[in-house]
Amino acid sequence: MKTQAEWNSLRVRCGAAYPCPVCGKKDWCCDFPSLGKTCCMRIKSDKPAHNGGWWHQIKDMPKKVEYHKQIKPQRPVNLKRTWESWSSMTDDDDIKTCALRLGVSSESLSDLGMAWAWQYGAWAFPMRDGAGGVVGIRLRGETGKKWAVAGSRQGVFMPTAWPESTQVALICEGPTDTAAALSIGFK
Repeated sequence: MKTQAEWNSLRVRCGAAYPCPVCGKKDWCCDFPSLGKTCCMRIKSDKPAHNGGWWHQIKDMPKKVEYHKQIKPQRPVNLKRTWESWSSMTDDDDIKTCALRLGVSSESLSDLGMAWAWQYGAWAFPMRDGAGGVVGIRLRGETGKKWAVAGSRQGVFMPTAWPESTQVALICEGPTDTAAALSIGFK
């Protein structure tokens, strides 16, 4: 009798990149190519499985199945317009409250373009390319969790009032570190 871990190591979950060889569907079923068996959840056989599906012996199955994760195409997102929309609806008093909690100045957060992303329940910071264009939006939840808006590319967090020339460049890890540097006088 095989343990659950042994069964899991033999199993290939059917999905978009690997549909069920019995019913052709892309969910619920599991294939065990090294055993030449499939557990189909839709098509009955004379061998019921414990999970509510049915076992099928598959002839001429390859011993090794290559599984490729399907990458879903992302719809184009106008990140600049999204960020500008959030910025126009963000209240200065909310930025001040967040600044107190983070221990930075509200001016530094405003200068970085921080806005409230109400759809995500998180603070949004624009990520910019070398020319200052918005190429992504980093989100920071109230608990400190960090992620990005789908379709974002990595960029830098820089103040809107970027100096023309400087003698020193200070590189910070993320938007709140950049806000801390701005709060103590680095411009």
